[in-house]
Amino acid sequence: MKIGFDAKRLFLNNTGLGNYSRFVVDSLVKSHPENQYFLYTPNTRKNKGTEHYFSTSNVHIIQPKGLLKFGFLKSIWRTFFISFDTSVKELDVFHGLSHELPLGLPPNVKKVLTVHDVIFLRFPEYFPVIDRFFYKLKLASACEKADLIIAISEETKKDIIAFFQVDESKIQVIYQGCNEIYFDKVSDERRAIIMQKYNLPDKYILNVGSIEERKNVGLLIEALAQIPENDRPDIVLIGKRTPYTQKVEKLIQKYKLEAKVHILPFISFEDLSGIYQQAKLFAYTSKVEGFGIPILEAMVSEIPVLVPKGSCFTEVVGPDGVYFEPENSLDLANKIQHILKSETAELISYQTNYAKRFFEDSQKKYYKLLEDLLKK
Repeated sequence: MKIGFDAKRLFLNNTGLGNYSRFVVDSLVKSHPENQYFLYTPNTRKNKGTEHYFSTSNVHIIQPKGLLKFGFLKSIWRTFFISFDTSVKELDVFHGLSHELPLGLPPNVKKVLTVHDVIFLRFPEYFPVIDRFFYKLKLASACEKADLIIAISEETKKDIIAFFQVDESKIQVIYQGCNEIYFDKVSDERRAIIMQKYNLPDKYILNVGSIEERKNVGLLIEALAQIPENDRPDIVLIGKRTPYTQKVEKLIQKYKLEAKVHILPFISFEDLSGIYQQAKLFAYTSKVEGFGIPILEAMVSEIPVLVPKGSCFTEVVGPDGVYFEPENSLDLANKIQHILKSETAELISYQTNYAKRFFEDSQKKYYKLLEDLLKK
């Protein structure tokens, strides 16, 4: 089988969509080495997460050629010119890994689309008008052209049907996994080096994700302020800074929590896995997600996880997970104190076992869908 991928996010995004893209491609390359894989991207970036693509014999990186390598043409190549590459007509399947499909794909090429969320429609206040217009235009077009749509959660599937009137039979839910590095135990010595490198305390609550309004980490700061000073833990926030970060920093100053809150930028996989494993609790405060990979990363890192009720979170954490009432900082504070003072071995065991379903089932289901698609 020859499978093509829109690989821009795979090479250029270090979080969310990039993690998903690498998980899908890496899983296929590992489990089905007999296939040929074509990664279409306007740019590449070589790092620990992508360097193996450059040396794997059955992985082919396709980039713009000639004048399409320059300026504005390079930026629109992904939408308008991928289909003109000579390799495309030989493909069996083209998979748009993040809401888009190139225009003009040959009719003989089966088209698969992954939709992560439609947050820009459910919560339009978080997105500029022009962004919402183009996001909707591209996604509507891709949903119409796709032979198969993969939704990363039941929540996302419901939204696709509601906003784009897509036939339910065309959509399959396949949960996403995370990088296998989070399963590997980090030694005490290595963790100590990481803690020293980032000047982190020995014990802390962790939150990972872009520091933007939708992620709602201000609620975590407000909860921390309501925990008695003698019991108050440290918090480590890891994520890209946005204008919302200034609001978070003002909250930190308001409650005089500067010594308790540590904000870090993007961290490499190698260091991030150690930071996860050193944490005493992972607290996720996002208002809405398509799935929430950081939650899964925390679960396989074997630390307790605390998430809001609603959205897709019950799908990720399961029926016996620990939840707090959304937007309720007092309930969040109480749940934090309860977990930190409790024996968590049983909760961690449950989370670890529940997380396996995202790895054991999703890869097999995905490939079976591709095989079935080619028979039609």
